[in-house]
Parts: sequence; C-alpha cells; structure tokens
Amino acid sequence: MKIEVGNITGELEEIRKRVGAELVEFVPRPSGERINADLTSVAQVERLFDRSGLLVHRNRPVFVYIRDHTFSQGTIKFPEGGGKKIHFAVCSTLKEMQRTGRFPRYRMTENDNNLYLVDVREGSRYVERDVRLFPCQNCLGQLRYRCFDFSSPRDIKSKIVEEFDAGEAFDFLSQHFDIFRQQMAGRPSATFPTGYSRDWHRISRDIRESCGFTCQGCGVKLKRSSHLLDVHHKDGDKRNNRDDNLICLCKLCHADQSAHGHYTLSSGERRLIGDLRKQQRL
Repeated sequence: MKIEVGNITGELEEIRKRVGAELVEFVPRPSGERINADLTSVAQVERLFDRSGLLVHRNRPVFVYIRDHTFSQGTIKFPEGGGKKIHFAVCSTLKEMQRTGRFPRYRMTENDNNLYLVDVREGSRYVERDVRLFPCQNCLGQLRYRCFDFSSPRDIKSKIVEEFDAGEAFDFLSQHFDIFRQQMAGRPSATFPTGYSRDWHRISRDIRESCGFTCQGCGVKLKRSSHLLDVHHKDGDKRNNRDDNLICLCKLCHADQSAHGHYTLSSGERRLIGDLRKQQRL
C-alpha cells in the first residue's frame, strides 16, 4: 500500500520544535482486539488530543464519532458526505467544541470495516444499528489525507470522502504517528522510509503545475483529479530533486516503474484513471 504523505516529515519536525514534544514509544495496532468504548465526559475526549495532531489512546490512533443519529421514518440514508462524521485528527471542529464545551456523546473506536455502531432514533425510541459513516473534511484537510485540499473541485473532494477506507486510513495514521515519534527522537522512522527533502511538497506541486497536470507516461490529463498524479524520481533517490530527475506520472504509470512492487492502488483509483483515459481517447 502506498501512503501519500506529501512533506509530512518536514511539517512534523516543525510541529515537534514548536510544541517541544517528548518521545513516546510507538505501539503498533494489534491484529486482534480493537478498542471500542463510549466517552462519557469532555475530559475523556480531550485526553485523546495528541501533540502529533491525531486522536490517540494508549499510543494508538483512534476514531471518534457521535453515537446519536436521527433519521426520518427510521430509514438510514446518508446524503453525499452527510451524516455525523468520523474524526481522527484534532481538527477545527473538535477544537471549536472544546472551546465551547459542547462535546456530545462520543464513541472511540478502532473498527476498520467502515461500519460503526450508532443509536438511531426511530419515533420515541433508539435502536442500535451498524451504519457507514463518512470522515470529517477538516480532518482530511489537516492531514492532507490522499492529498485532500479544500481548494480542489467539489467532485474531487466528494470522491475522497465517499471512497474513504477505514483500514487504509488507520495504516496512514499509524505511519504518521510513528514518523512524529521518531522525529522527536531525531532518528529515521523504523517503519516508514521517509527520505524526502523538507521542501518536497512545494517541489512536487510546482512540477505537477509545470507539466499541466498531465501524465508524462500515458498522457492522461488530471487537472481535475490531481490527487491521481505523482512526481517520480527517475533514479530512485528521493533527495535528488533536479528537474531532469523528476517526471509527472499518473498512479497507474507510477506503479509500473521498476522497484515499485510495493506501490498499490485502490480499485477506485484504477477505475477512475482508466475511465479518464477512455474519455480522453488515450
């Protein structure tokens, strides 16, 4: 699985210096029992606020969501990106709730199957149901998850929200958390090969703009789907950012490069690039 991190190492180092954070040992997510617990007070929610910018319980990233949901006629149907949201970062929404002391009844979870137990009001009673919830866009934007950007077209943002995969997200959050802790210790991450220069996010953005958001492999134009366009280092050296060593590639072309057997795409990404190639008759 490929994790999109942008300039995450440089950004996390700046956060570490600013807050003076101490090293906490990284504990990987266990393969067995997952955390699922109701939070009964504001203090319990606030204790999840970690200096890494994530919601963390016992050194493991977690999601939180509001349990109480109301649906007309007892029918569970979410509009696009609608319903109450999953949070995984200390985002502006949670900070505003903290400021006003308005934390409702939240549930903390590590469920990675995209289904979450909520209390659905049906008439005068509540019924427990497993339903799919969508991620908070402020959380997505804060962590640049899948290159989520509020300035992107609405359809691009909606697609990232609709295709949100909890398992993939937890992998990303664990890597983010590990990188932050290892940065505080002043040594490379033990689980993620960072290696990018501090200004990689800017360099990548400038290169993609200079090629008109067009894949230099197959020619597909991705200006309205820029999250599907990468910048590839031809020689494999992530710190060699010379212009002649960088090339814009869609994720499908990028995955075909040598020594990229670790690079995998979601079925949604493959389908979208394939559809765009057909539309553009490539």
